[in-house]
Amino acid sequence: MTFQIRTIVSLSIAVIVLSLLLAGPSTAQQSQAKPTETLKSMLKAQVFGPEWLLSKGFNGDIDARNWRRLAQKLATPGSKIQVVTFGGSVTAGHLPEARNCSWVEQAEVWMKAAFPAVRFEVLNLARGATDVTAASTCWYNHVPANTDLIFIEYSANGCTRLQCTSIMSPLVADYESLLRRVMRRAPNAALMSLAIFAFYSHAGTAQNGKNTTIPTPYYNTGEDMHAVLARRYGVPMVSVRDALYNMMWDESALRSALGYGRKHIMKDDIHPAFVGHDLYGRGLVAWAMRYILTRELTALSSTAVNNNINNKNNNFGKNSLQLSLPSPVSPIAAREADGDTFCAEGAWFQKYVVKSSAAKDGWQWFDETTPINLKYCDHFNCHRLGYRATGAGKSLDIQVATNNVTTQSRLEKRALVIFFTRSPFKDEMGIARVSCISGCSCSPIELDGYNDDFYATLGAGSTSVTAHPQCLVRVTILDKSNSGGHMFKVDGVAVVPYTDSNPLTPIDKLALQGLA
Repeated sequence: MTFQIRTIVSLSIAVIVLSLLLAGPSTAQQSQAKPTETLKSMLKAQVFGPEWLLSKGFNGDIDARNWRRLAQKLATPGSKIQVVTFGGSVTAGHLPEARNCSWVEQAEVWMKAAFPAVRFEVLNLARGATDVTAASTCWYNHVPANTDLIFIEYSANGCTRLQCTSIMSPLVADYESLLRRVMRRAPNAALMSLAIFAFYSHAGTAQNGKNTTIPTPYYNTGEDMHAVLARRYGVPMVSVRDALYNMMWDESALRSALGYGRKHIMKDDIHPAFVGHDLYGRGLVAWAMRYILTRELTALSSTAVNNNINNKNNNFGKNSLQLSLPSPVSPIAAREADGDTFCAEGAWFQKYVVKSSAAKDGWQWFDETTPINLKYCDHFNCHRLGYRATGAGKSLDIQVATNNVTTQSRLEKRALVIFFTRSPFKDEMGIARVSCISGCSCSPIELDGYNDDFYATLGAGSTSVTAHPQCLVRVTILDKSNSGGHMFKVDGVAVVPYTDSNPLTPIDKLALQGLA
């Protein structure tokens, strides 16, 4: 039924478009001719994949926030379109044979073909093997205020073991916090969510006793909770799962639809090969953009609508600076709304480390990114920088101000966050204790560097901390380990304002009990 409705809507838009193109502009329309010309150009740009398949991946029939404004700018020759992307390795790029190649570059190929009169500048803030926490706490601060379009991909990393199936999940809360923070930082930006999927197979036993292969469950993703948030904030979503799940374990169906088998589409269960990136970027994402922008450019081509962009029935067409964000969905995200964080992660972390402590115990400034990684990704955020040492008893001191992170008076508390490297390998990462030494006070916490999740190796631990302009924090490697090793790497520090005073409904409390 949904597909039939979407087909009818698409055909209706096509009829309007055709009438506009064939009738020729009236005197009133001549001053608004650029949207029509832009629409013609966009419709000529080829997408990769059959229309019926690409349409299955689109989950965005909503009043999309700021997409009318994006359409206006795309229809203005000479404009610069600032694009920002967030995600893991699928977004950062991971193919040795194609430098910086990911679906982002393929989407950019389509955008340049569709809108040749404007230029695009892409800032890729993705990093491999990371979940959404660092993006919502730190990397959102790199988003330029004049950004026009933001892509967010975090439905797989950190979410492949049912960690993201509750609105009370910390990772779901971080996803919502990222949405809110980028919307506040770049209030004119249109957003799109790309939900990738981990197409794992599991060994099982059939009723006849024979071994069999079972596809990973359809619900094993963060995208269903992310879709709730996307609808709430007017963010269209593109679902790789919805487009490909029924075919990914059916080689003949894949070849019939795309002309390629799974080995040509996927490098492994989660990472696309070049053809897969083309399908994600120049296929699914491009189709979704074309669908939304056809509607918006068609509306801009109509004099009646164009003269009434700011009417009350078109809230997302209004100046977004006049729009307040809706109240948070996640009660956990509500604890931090809408405060800005302080973060020093990666290259920015080095200046907050007490150098004498690093020298005393042999902590080395180290880039976890291997030379082979840098062959296929040279975005500045691909680097995994931090201080690393091996040996129980070695300490690293960090000095940070915990008193000036927000102007929101209701966010009366502070969380101290330490980012650290996690590894799935034995005899490698150990356990460290975080404690406050002077200036501030906090409850000590322990951080375990051993974790068997290959797709989320940047860990984060937090504890409540008092406000002070010179808070001295110490990270000490302990004489115990779950991996057998005693190495530890500290990647960054953050201070996050929050409150505990928000009231909870009985349903919120029930959801919290379910998470426990």
